[in-house]
Amino acid sequence: MPDLTLENKAPGAFLLKNVHKIRTDTMLVADEDPMGAVCWFYKRDDVYLLEGGGEVSYGLSFEDAKHRSLNLKQFKDLVVQNAEKGRVVLIAKSRKYMRWKQNLPEPSYEDSNGKGGYVFAQY
Repeated sequence: MPDLTLENKAPGAFLLKNVHKIRTDTMLVADEDPMGAVCWFYKRDDVYLLEGGGEVSYGLSFEDAKHRSLNLKQFKDLVVQNAEKGRVVLIAKSRKYMRWKQNLPEPSYEDSNGKGGYVFAQY
């Protein structure tokens, strides 16, 4: 498979590259594009969704899941509230992250697999 296709469509290797940054108490936040892969590769069912809904909109409409959908301000507040712990990780498409970055705190760690791929940002 061409590298560009892997960069854009298959985040598995990139996510596994950063698996050492994920602990059981890490709060994972993803945009709707990589959310399924984040749940699958990190074996988690407690991922927060940033700015979207897509195919999980129905599930997020239930009372016990509404808190899992975050807008940019809520995400920023989550990061600020947990700043000392360094346990918030955002995984998003690079293009979305670049749009949001100016409104977010500076991450303590940031990795990317390319302009058309994904960003892993730890706060």
